[in-house]
Amino acid sequence: MVTEKILKQDTQKTIETETFQWTKQWYPVAVVDHTDSSRPYPFQLLGKNLVLWQNNSGKWSCFEDVCPHRLVPFSEGRVESDGTLMCAYHAWRFNSEGKYVSIPQSKNKETEAKNCADSKSCAIVYPTQERQGLLWVWAESGEQAQVESQLREPRVIPELENPSDKVVKLYWSMRELPYGWDLFMENVSDPAHVPVSHHGIMGSRYDEDKYYDMIPVRKFSTQEGFSFEIRPIKVPGMKQAIHDFQPPCHMRIFTELEGGGKSILALYASPSRPGWCRTIGCQVFVKDDQGKRAKGLGFFGLPMPE
Repeated sequence: MVTEKILKQDTQKTIETETFQWTKQWYPVAVVDHTDSSRPYPFQLLGKNLVLWQNNSGKWSCFEDVCPHRLVPFSEGRVESDGTLMCAYHAWRFNSEGKYVSIPQSKNKETEAKNCADSKSCAIVYPTQERQGLLWVWAESGEQAQVESQLREPRVIPELENPSDKVVKLYWSMRELPYGWDLFMENVSDPAHVPVSHHGIMGSRYDEDKYYDMIPVRKFSTQEGFSFEIRPIKVPGMKQAIHDFQPPCHMRIFTELEGGGKSILALYASPSRPGWCRTIGCQVFVKDDQGKRAKGLGFFGLPMPE
């Protein structure tokens, strides 16, 4: 208990400093409905090779994608009916906490129990949670990571936390894009490119007036990002438009309509490896006083495969 208290105190000090810790963050890495729970699911995060898998009680776990025995990828293994993850090379099995539970090559049960109790025989485990239909992974492993991850909330969508018949969520879409996190975030932060790049869908590249002012909504913060309101509003029927960046990987594009309805384009970009990022996004609507919702961005949702 004393060690845990010290870890929490040290973590709180780190969170409050101005140095941004990229690995001490929650990242959405997969959509639950799109992920085959019958087999290990490999992915990359910040250049690390990781693997997600689900046991027979429905719990998702994230391991470093390497068996500590002979360094074979766990993603080449299989999820067994008893809820363990089996390495494909020697059939060693691990539980959801990363501990060995079976070593078939052991001389006897006593030797097997001794080997399974060895900490060197454990998988490297990363904190994992399921929220709003996404699988989130903390980008560090170990005892301290387990404590730190509990002190920070993932950047979820507030409108989805309290179910309501006024809130409508469209499906999640996901892509692994061949350009980096920084380019993606620069792109979705920039309102001036929209009528040019999305000509005919959101404005026109031939209109003479392309000036935008970006009015700060809250003070810039290394830990909390930035938010700005776009003026003037050039879309008929739109009352307000706000771009809200929440580090490490969330961009919330919020629009309020004249009739009281709201539209949120929720975008995430988790840096997978240099020059690549995994983007996950959806559209969320809050109906107006008449129970009507805004039109969605068909170019964003409809043509994309889930």
